Amino acid sequence: MLVHGGNPSIKVTFGYLGPSAGHCWQLNMTMYGLHQGAYNWQIKLTGQLSKCQFRKCLLDECVWTRSEADCFTIIMFYVDDIVICCTKGHAERIKSEIKGIYDCKDLGEARHFLGMKITRDCEAGTLTLNMPAYIDRIIDRMGLRDANTAVSPMNTSVKLEPRPEGEDAPYYPYNRAIGQLMWLAVTCRPDIAFSVNLLATFSHNFDTAHITAVKRVYQWLKATIELGLT
Repeated sequence: MLVHGGNPSIKVTFGYLGPSAGHCWQLNMTMYGLHQGAYNWQIKLTGQLSKCQFRKCLLDECVWTRSEADCFTIIMFYVDDIVICCTKGHAERIKSEIKGIYDCKDLGEARHFLGMKITRDCEAGTLTLNMPAYIDRIIDRMGLRDANTAVSPMNTSVKLEPRPEGEDAPYYPYNRAIGQLMWLAVTCRPDIAFSVNLLATFSHNFDTAHITAVKRVYQWLKATIELGLT
């Protein structure tokens, strides 16, 4: 992908023996994958949305809305993945409008976005977001495939305290374990938010009790792998 904006320079690959050997090349456009590529793409995309009378959400720069007489449209995007939500009967028109700006591929009804599984029940008028595949993957990653399940994300009878000063931390990928849970907590599993936030405060002074508590959250997720927001 090439995007106008800036004139970045790239170093010629070592071993190249052409006429540009030992020199840098100046690009006329930003290439996908460069450090400034995402920024320039964001500027270009949002500029086009503004021209189409879309307005940026005050709380999220990747959510844009437009109100028309008979149609309300919400556009959400992550880099170059775009989801369109609009009033019934106007989807094709909105998609054609976007395709008129960019050469893009219509993947049909959204089934997955940012790792979230999207399930629509038009008869019931519901939409469910959950992340069973992600949960299954991180359970495997943490070596808890054969672990028992838990009936709650945290044991309320256990009071966690910081590791005493001077004691060595046990070997465990604690920050990684918490980071994986954070993503779930801020997307479609608010039920683990309190537990994860509390455990995160011990990232630099955890001990075996904290590790057990972290594993319990994973065990709870294993028991409720299909749970989500509806």
